Amino acid sequence: MAQTAPASSVAALRALAGPILLSLTGLALAAAIALAWVRDTHALATTIAAVVVLGAAAATWSQARDADITRCVTSMAMTGSIALLLLAMDGHPFQVDMHMAFFAALAVCTLWCCPVSILLAGGVVAVHHLALNLVYPAAVFPGGSDFLRVVVHAVILIVEMAALAWLAQQMLKTLA
Repeated sequence: MAQTAPASSVAALRALAGPILLSLTGLALAAAIALAWVRDTHALATTIAAVVVLGAAAATWSQARDADITRCVTSMAMTGSIALLLLAMDGHPFQVDMHMAFFAALAVCTLWCCPVSILLAGGVVAVHHLALNLVYPAAVFPGGSDFLRVVVHAVILIVEMAALAWLAQQMLKTLA
């Protein structure tokens, strides 16, 4: 069996990554919409935001399957879908547990082998937590604002982003 060219290894991995990210983003958004309507928590806002997030990801992917912009937009959509899922869980006992999905989403973004998209997806999480902690704290943590908790989450997020971005860079080097 002939060996494939190194670039095709990255291309083959990225060809699989797009549909996986879009599918998982779509599932998370569908869950967020369903939960928001069933729980009567921010249902209309969640639905509108979900349509925009999935629309942006699907549109960029349909235009340029694994281009830089597609990797970045789909990765940000992946973590954005978790932010909407967290919003749908506003006030639920599992709201804090839903934060773990951000870390799973960032790990999935590593499939792109793109450090920049991982950093941007993590940036969505950071901006989400910081902004909502000021504007609408209940959307982040039950019981409202907790700046120290946001800082702890930020430190953990930075460690994960750094590790995943480094891993993605090493994957690129190895496959090349």
